[in-house]
Amino acid sequence: MKHSEILSQTALTCRRFAGVGLIGLGLLATGLSGCTVVTTEVQVPYSCQGDECAKVQVGGANEDGTGFVDWSSGTFSPKVITGPQGGQHVWVSTKSIRVSPTKLRIGVIMHDAETGNLVKPGRVEMTHTPAKNAEGWYEYDGIPAFVKEPCVISGRKLKVDLDISDLYGVTASTSAFITPHFDLWCPDKASADAGSTDAASPDFSTRK
Repeated sequence: MKHSEILSQTALTCRRFAGVGLIGLGLLATGLSGCTVVTTEVQVPYSCQGDECAKVQVGGANEDGTGFVDWSSGTFSPKVITGPQGGQHVWVSTKSIRVSPTKLRIGVIMHDAETGNLVKPGRVEMTHTPAKNAEGWYEYDGIPAFVKEPCVISGRKLKVDLDISDLYGVTASTSAFITPHFDLWCPDKASADAGSTDAASPDFSTRK
């Protein structure tokens, strides 16, 4: 089964006329007007096997938010980007197959791989209709996984979890490990550099 399905269950219920039961063929003789057809819809969950199952990949993007950058090695170190409004994020991209791309729901959440701490502000969700790439996968690049405390996660190994679901109930999920870096000024980094005899003063001109 490639999609969740709604199956209809139909039952025939009949009332009694003047205390006389409607039994067997007597039901037709007496009249169907005393019967009611009741239809109940039952949701059957999505299930699949092997190659018919939906698949999804999670990766990054270039600094401008375009393209799909492979994170499968677990060693990639993406840059924490500072947006035009001053907030920070890590670009996340996704590729999926055997799903309906129309209004595909995408969710991303990140945790510290060692401590399990949530990367604040938390889960990012969006709905989008991705386009099919040359490989036949539906690709969407440049999802901003927001980072409230970039100095906290800089240099830390993170687990990035991504999940998708389409309009037919088809779901898939995956994860990847990254070690992001934040190049702008951080208080803790400045304190560490101050202990070095050849430490340079922090350059505030690039801080946004």
